[in-house]
Amino acid sequence: MTKKRAVLAWECGAGRGHVTKLKMVAQALRGHFDYYAVLHQMAVAHEVEDICDAVFPCESLPILQAEIEARRGHNAATWAEYLAQRGFCDAEFLKTRVEAWRKALTLFEADVLIADYAPAAMLAARTLGIPTIVVGTGYGIPPSEADEFTIFIPEYAHRHISEAVMLAAMNEALTSFGAAPLTRAPELYDVAAQLVTTLPELDPYQERPKGRLPSGDDVSSFVSDGSGDEVFIYFSTSERQNAALMQAVKRIGLPTRAFMPGASDAELAEMAAAGVVIERRPVPVDLLAKRTRLMVHAGQHGILNLALAAGIAQLAVPQHLEHTFHAKRAERLGVLKIVQPRDVLVETFVALVRELYDDRAMHSKAQAFAAEKRDFYQQDISALIRDKCRSLF
Repeated sequence: MTKKRAVLAWECGAGRGHVTKLKMVAQALRGHFDYYAVLHQMAVAHEVEDICDAVFPCESLPILQAEIEARRGHNAATWAEYLAQRGFCDAEFLKTRVEAWRKALTLFEADVLIADYAPAAMLAARTLGIPTIVVGTGYGIPPSEADEFTIFIPEYAHRHISEAVMLAAMNEALTSFGAAPLTRAPELYDVAAQLVTTLPELDPYQERPKGRLPSGDDVSSFVSDGSGDEVFIYFSTSERQNAALMQAVKRIGLPTRAFMPGASDAELAEMAAAGVVIERRPVPVDLLAKRTRLMVHAGQHGILNLALAAGIAQLAVPQHLEHTFHAKRAERLGVLKIVQPRDVLVETFVALVRELYDDRAMHSKAQAFAAEKRDFYQQDISALIRDKCRSLF
């Protein structure tokens, strides 16, 4: 029997986690689909090359500085602000973007779209009657039943854009290609299958119906017993631009290992000269969990969730609101501390790393939380994905 065809789509957001999520779904459904991928960052294309017939680039959804400046330095309140800064209040832009995706989906004779941070591709799939599977963390997959997008963090509660304006722009794009209009902005996420891979504790949408999934390859089957002796540094995007932070990493004075995808050879050589063990590719999860006493990262959902699953204490230096949201949720659990990038001072940061390294109370809380969530993490993610997507086979 001929397999159906699915397109893996990723058009905004940074970090390899988006692509590894797409791969996780593709592997779970491999017996039912052949795959093409369309990615806005080809540097991580190798993650899916072995499972796809071909991988193609697309333009990133732009970051509109005018939308950011209109907030006058204030953080985004909801997912609507994120979509607005990516052009979702501009009907003409959306028409152009949707038309491009329509051409790609038609060219690949797609039967299904599998999307992670690919909202324009999702609009295009609607216009073609192609069912969509959306995968990702709770942060990027709002419940479709909501009347409006939920506020992420109570401190940043001012809504800077009108969802009615956004809805009108999306509907103009949809109806221009003969598709039915949406009734509410969150209805964009009314799709064939939502694969929300996060803990309830990390989901901004507590009203979401049950059905959250574990994060698959991103988590560990090993719970720390506290015997790990390393600090593990994972900086994957703009962290390396913070000179004080990078200087602090070189002065920690404890066994330190780092994985910094995208870092230059010169940057890595400086770290190695300071005694940091440099990894050139992702470390096997269980080995990482057994070695590590403290994780230092930006609050990326994948590594944060891995540390939660493995019972490891954490220190986060968030680079944007999504990082801040997840870090605040973990901080609430008592297993993570946050330092904002602007507050990083070399000596105080080094002192905090050493303090947390020896913080037995935090380590105990981390280990207890991991043990409590063991059943959730040990679910068969592939079986759960197949069950949720069964209507598409």
